[in-house]
Amino acid sequence: MAVRLTQKDKDKLRRINQNVRRKNKQMDNYGIDIYVSTLPISKVTSRKQLNDYFDRARTYTRGYAYKYKKNQYDVVATYSEIAKAKRLAREVSENRAKRFMKIAPKEFKSYGKGTGSSIMQRKLMGDDRYSMYDPVKFNFKTLRNREQFESRVENLYKQLSPGYIDKKNKTLKDNIIKAIKRNWGKSGRNARRWINKLSPEEVVDKFMSEDVFDFSYIYDDNSIARQVEKFEATFNLV
Repeated sequence: MAVRLTQKDKDKLRRINQNVRRKNKQMDNYGIDIYVSTLPISKVTSRKQLNDYFDRARTYTRGYAYKYKKNQYDVVATYSEIAKAKRLAREVSENRAKRFMKIAPKEFKSYGKGTGSSIMQRKLMGDDRYSMYDPVKFNFKTLRNREQFESRVENLYKQLSPGYIDKKNKTLKDNIIKAIKRNWGKSGRNARRWINKLSPEEVVDKFMSEDVFDFSYIYDDNSIARQVEKFEATFNLV
């Protein structure tokens, strides 16, 4: 049996139903399998049913969890998902900035001697070794598929996980040892042994503050010999 509705109730119900239909169409256009049935006036059986429908429809049409955005590549995500990803990116950026500010005032050295320039100045000059401290941005507009969106968010979570920095430091140490072996060959044996004895944190500290920790490929054997000699002399390996 239908409940007696005022004209105000009927007008509100028609307006809410129109909003729900519009939202259903939007969800369908976005390829999202979410649908809320409208409530015809003739089907209202109680005041509680009507109020419950108003609450459910309001959440569906206005609720943050049901607000979706589509970018130029037809990638769809809720506003809350995008906001959460941006918060994660800000948190990663803040962590990077805090870590960098611990080393920023230190003097940058060239073959063990002071240069008069701080690490902060070196970064401002564009030294690529400090890119690991650059801020992170989450730009929804550039993501080309949903998989890329989820992968990006997963990577942000990973950067905030316990032990992530320790793993990154160890990877840097391992890569430096590999670079010495690849570019210096047997001539870099002493350097590799010395670096192996250092903790990953110590290696990162020297990599960030010493230009001698540049193991670029050298084509000339004499250049390799000079580079090895300077490295060993800098750290008293001879």
